[in-house]
Parts: sequence; structure tokens; C-alpha cells
Amino acid sequence: MEKIQRLLESEGNKSRDDGKYNRVGLERGIEKGMAEGLEKGRAKERTELAKKMKADGLPAELIAKYTGLIV
Repeated sequence: MEKIQRLLESEGNKSRDDGKYNRVGLERGIEKGMAEGLEKGRAKERTELAKKMKADGLPAELIAKYTGLIV
């Protein structure tokens, strides 16, 4: 979060037109990046869970049911 705050306050984030910070666009970009990162993490977690379930001998249909992954 400290890095984000520095980015928001930096001179490089000023609009060329009026010198005001373009905070809205930057904040939206940060939010989008965080959401994408969370989704990637969730997908990785589901995949790892499926691998463990398969190693324990669970049928593919049951793994798909509980992980949301496609058989």
C-alpha cells in the first residue's frame, strides 16, 4: 500500500492539461489489477486443491463439483 500511495502522490501522475492528479484513472487501474491478481490466486488455489483431491483418489466428477473446475 505504501508503494501505491507514493504512486498516487508522484509528479508523473499529473494530467498534462491542468496539472491535477489523475487519481481516478490510477485508482481504477490499481483496483482492476488487484482484482485480477486475486482471481489468479483463487484459480491457482482451486487447481492445487484438485491435484490433491486426485492424488487422494477422488473421482473427477466430485473434484469438479467442489472446485468449480471443468472435467
